[in-house]
Amino acid sequence: MNLRLSFIGLAIMLLFSGCDLFEAPKERYISKMLGTWDITELNHISILQNGTTQTLLRQENAGTFVAFKGPVCGEGLGGALTYCNDFTYNGPISGPIRAVPMPRQGSFSVDAAAKRVIFILSECSSLIGCDRAWTVEKNTAQEQVWSYYKVGPNEVYTDKLTLKMQKQ
Repeated sequence: MNLRLSFIGLAIMLLFSGCDLFEAPKERYISKMLGTWDITELNHISILQNGTTQTLLRQENAGTFVAFKGPVCGEGLGGALTYCNDFTYNGPISGPIRAVPMPRQGSFSVDAAAKRVIFILSECSSLIGCDRAWTVEKNTAQEQVWSYYKVGPNEVYTDKLTLKMQKQ
């Protein structure tokens, strides 16, 4: 009986608190990301078909990533305004790296579980097939580790790019 009353009490609290259980991790992650992050290390490896790896680049102090609330992007349910999550990126784009799938500036989002950071229209100007998702491997208030996987031509290799970041 007490367990049942506790459950009903918890349900009522959540109902009146306006808590969105599915949106909470996403919003917390975006709030955590706002600010300037030093890219302390950038690693680029190729994973070959036979499973061996080849390090193509390991660069320390590889630039900065700055996340900030951008302009109003639209209107959510109930008339609440939604803001773009914008960023600027100052780091390598090409060179030894075949292509870091992140533009110099733009908008980003996060999936509902805060496991993927998605860069909107990051590799082309078309509306289809241009978003790029990075996997969040480490997620703390002061340190982030993101990885991006890209299959090479004829699936001969897979590139793995990893950014390690520290908050300023």
